Amino acid sequence: MTALAVETGWSEVFILVWLPLARAEQYYHTLLRRAGWSTYLPAPPVGEQLAAFDDGADDRAMSDTDPELEAAFARFQNQR
Repeated sequence: MTALAVETGWSEVFILVWLPLARAEQYYHTLLRRAGWSTYLPAPPVGEQLAAFDDGADDRAMSDTDPELEAAFARFQNQR
């Protein structure tokens, strides 16, 4: 918040009371990016991502259906 106040010239009271949190977060990320900082974790290289698909390492995570969710839904349907 202090960095945002210094960079924008706004008072900390204005930032805390009047500035919507989502907008303050956007300004904060903009300040970090301007300073050369990254505000997200970059994805692994495409080659590694494709290798994970080829290996089938995350078949359950990639599945459209979750067996546990399907079983819970079936139990719910049987209770009706």
